Amino acid sequence: SRAHRQWFREVQTSPAQLQHETLGKYRICGLLGTPWPDGRLHELPAQPYGLGKARSLGDYEHFAGVDFKRQIVHERARNGGIDPELLPPQWAEEERNRMMQASQMQDVASWAGKG
Repeated sequence: SRAHRQWFREVQTSPAQLQHETLGKYRICGLLGTPWPDGRLHELPAQPYGLGKARSLGDYEHFAGVDFKRQIVHERARNGGIDPELLPPQWAEEERNRMMQASQMQDVASWAGKG
């Protein structure tokens, strides 16, 4: 069990820690070309932060079936590359999600990372 560990938000309490987290999010948004919620785009972060040289971000997006800038997950990625005909019907997924949510609302520790 991980119940003895602090949850991430429980240790992000000081202004310096929150600023550090925010700067990290800016770096990620800059790397991926994703706008901040207010629409601002951030610069690419300085070294040593980067994506490496093995492939471009576009190559990875094509491989993974995502578009970070437009914040789109393509159907192939949503289905894990599996033919949609082989997946459970949508109503079954919705029922499973409903049951899981009902269970989690009764046991807060299960969704708070404490269970």
